[in-house]
Amino acid sequence: MNGDATVYVDGEPVDPADYGDDRHTIRFTGSGEYSSYEFSAAGEVAAVGSTLESGDSIVGSTASGGVTGTWSDVYTFTGNLTDLTVEGDATVYVDGEPVDATPAARLSPDRVAP
Repeated sequence: MNGDATVYVDGEPVDPADYGDDRHTIRFTGSGEYSSYEFSAAGEVAAVGSTLESGDSIVGSTASGGVTGTWSDVYTFTGNLTDLTVEGDATVYVDGEPVDATPAARLSPDRVAP
């Protein structure tokens, strides 16, 4: 946007500088055996670079795929994670921090990105 503008959220003027970058990164890193994953976000999902293989896909705001060995799949997403499932021992990082994606953690609303 060029020039002056007033930004409103829910009818109230806001300073855009008060809002950080809403883009996050999620990485699935293999740990030897094959691990599958699926996640959904409230906003857009996009692959980073050429990390995706033929079995990986993005449909709307949901991505799924698998990693093996020490390979990684990396995505960006906007908004919050709304779902995260990992089958296997892959390590998951959101914005560089490890995330607990075990079945027990899936029951906790705290496991998704802020």
